Amino acid sequence: MSWSQQQSQNNGAIEQIVIVGADVLGWCAAVALARGLQGQNVSITVVESSHKKSNGNGNHGVHDNQGIIHASAHLFDFHQLLGIQDKQLLAKGQAKLCSGSQFFNFSQQHNQYVVGCEKAQPSFCSIELHHVLQWLGIEDPTPYSLSGLATEKTLLALPTANSDEVTAGFSPRVNLDAATYQRFMQGAAIHLGVMHQQAAIQQIDYHVDSGFIQQLTLTNGETLQVDLLVNNSHDEALFRPINQQRQFKDCRSLLAFDRKITTVSTTQNQAKPYQQFHATEHGVCELNFMPSLHSATLHYAAEHTSDKQAQQQLAALLDHAQIDNAQGFDVTHVNAGYNTNCLHKNCFAIGDNAGYLGTSPFSQLILLQRSISKLLELFPGKACLATNSAELNRRINQDYQQALHYSLLMLNFSEQPIQYYWQAQIEQLPEALQQKIRLFRSSGRVSSELNPLVSRDLWITMLKYKVRDNRGYEPVLDALDKQKGLQFLQQLKQRIAQCLSHYRPYQ
Repeated sequence: MSWSQQQSQNNGAIEQIVIVGADVLGWCAAVALARGLQGQNVSITVVESSHKKSNGNGNHGVHDNQGIIHASAHLFDFHQLLGIQDKQLLAKGQAKLCSGSQFFNFSQQHNQYVVGCEKAQPSFCSIELHHVLQWLGIEDPTPYSLSGLATEKTLLALPTANSDEVTAGFSPRVNLDAATYQRFMQGAAIHLGVMHQQAAIQQIDYHVDSGFIQQLTLTNGETLQVDLLVNNSHDEALFRPINQQRQFKDCRSLLAFDRKITTVSTTQNQAKPYQQFHATEHGVCELNFMPSLHSATLHYAAEHTSDKQAQQQLAALLDHAQIDNAQGFDVTHVNAGYNTNCLHKNCFAIGDNAGYLGTSPFSQLILLQRSISKLLELFPGKACLATNSAELNRRINQDYQQALHYSLLMLNFSEQPIQYYWQAQIEQLPEALQQKIRLFRSSGRVSSELNPLVSRDLWITMLKYKVRDNRGYEPVLDALDKQKGLQFLQQLKQRIAQCLSHYRPYQ
């Protein structure tokens, strides 16, 4: 009997899950699996990884749990799915709502702009707002964005469940204190019965025929049987026999940055309702703000910028933003790309082991949470049959591809002549993203997808700002009265102003 036939016969229920890497991502994975597999007689154990941050993709340095995690609204959906009450984090200031993003110096024509967090916007006679603005010759969409104006005015804009389409369309992102969020998720995991081994891995035993991971021996002498291993390890060499068999999608030709330099600054009551992105000759700087902590990261390429120049650039931006008390600078080496087979044999890669795509609203935390949700939808048996694994990997790959394309559109794409080495014109982008830009440019349309990482409305919001050469035309508008269209926009501005009058200053 062949090994594949034996696999099919021995494809029993998974009983032992081991998660390697007891950081914020590891504990999030533990909570999701414990909740999703509740009542199925599955034992879940989290074990420590080595202290050095490194993996087969060459990423090593400071991990997410040493600063601020910026997450999209998917985070709240994930919490709701798991029955987690996140109001405590918000009430204590350990999570802060984020209304939008500010962009500086990305375009010579538009030096500064704000992109809000609407998930939907009002329509005029069933015609989408961006078509109406184009029809009426209005270039700047910000005055018609509740979250965009709240960001500009530094107001706390809260989502609502009421039927008003202006306020109901607001879907905030969130900044998390990573250390606090890790403790929060660890407590939830322990409450759900997840076990914690405060020891590192000393030895890994593989099945002689299949190459599956069978058993781990820990530095404290304990042994753990393994049916499914979730690899969040920070040690490049630890799972090399399996990692070398993974298929890595190299994105370095698209994302030019192979370094990032990060610092955090302590402060008091200085949270802000936005994140900032600054385009510089050296790279892209990202700033995030929490009440007691600010974080700053510069993404750059060693070929063009030395570590010293990067530190000087980041220090200058911090000074301009009046951020003091920077606690040292940490340089991280990164390789942009992702594994196309996150589930390989019985080893499921998460975090940097799954991929690294630089800065994006879809942080490692969001990609992890969606990957674990997909794993639960297609949860394997002990044999991890190839067909099931291939479908799971295909769905996860779609998320990473969308995150890559959105990040390229948000930061790298430029309609104008290239100003910085890291910018890209449309011909340098992946074909699927080129098609999305051309479709929006010619017709103002964006196609819909099933359960996407990046929603159609989010694509439209970003495309409105990045594709200024927009000849989009909606024929139905020819039958409508422009004066009534202008009245609709005036009424929309009045409704937004009324909403803003009820919001308090962001603290």
